[in-house]
Amino acid sequence: MKRTSSVLLVLLVTLLLGLGSYMSQSLLSFWLERLESLPVTVFLYNEYEFDETQAFIENDRMLSLSKAELNVDMLNQMSDKYGIYGVDDVVSIDDLPHVIQAYPAGNYFGLSRFNVSMSRLKRLAGNEHVFYPEDSIQSTYIQLRRQRLVGLFFHILAGSVLFLLAFYSGKVYLSSTSMFWKLFFDMGGVDKRYNFYLKESLLRVYLPFILPIVTLYVLDYSESLEYQFDVKIWLLMFVITVLGNQTSWLTHKEV
Repeated sequence: MKRTSSVLLVLLVTLLLGLGSYMSQSLLSFWLERLESLPVTVFLYNEYEFDETQAFIENDRMLSLSKAELNVDMLNQMSDKYGIYGVDDVVSIDDLPHVIQAYPAGNYFGLSRFNVSMSRLKRLAGNEHVFYPEDSIQSTYIQLRRQRLVGLFFHILAGSVLFLLAFYSGKVYLSSTSMFWKLFFDMGGVDKRYNFYLKESLLRVYLPFILPIVTLYVLDYSESLEYQFDVKIWLLMFVITVLGNQTSWLTHKEV
């Protein structure tokens, strides 16, 4: 494998990794936004239960509180918004429920944990007082889990390809220069193979990998692209690439 071929292959794989990471992140964000738009509404007629339920939702990691309004506050808002005064003479305050609205917290994954939270909420507020699109929420959680698994599989595959590419590139270079170093040593030369190997690896593998990453980081930093640069993932991919390249050196037979 010539240096140009190695550079192009590493560059291509890194660009495909960036594109795949972007698409995976976009799909994950889509399902997260969908999940966070599905409301969980609780109607209560007892103020003590209202306070207790509000406190429960505020302390539950699987739910994000959107609003909590007492019936008297809603009645006053109706009067102010529509300019209708004396509504309380027509509508009994006891007939209006207190309302609490929350949404699934998209930053926490797990349908089973969400179901546990909803079971506790129903026991606390009463099953007949809790309303939410159960089927839509469950199907969205399932899609989120699938998308996370697809993203994980993609990154494992990309990491494996980078490892093998870095390994093979190093092997080809070492094999192609083995005769040169044999003659060099026979003439009494000093062993500098590893230094040359590192320099060649920098040109063949490391720079073609780093340049697209830097570009993605700049695009993310300048907000030119709706992409959240994940330092941990890219650092892991770089470590895998280095491991592949160094494994090639360590497993190469000495001249």
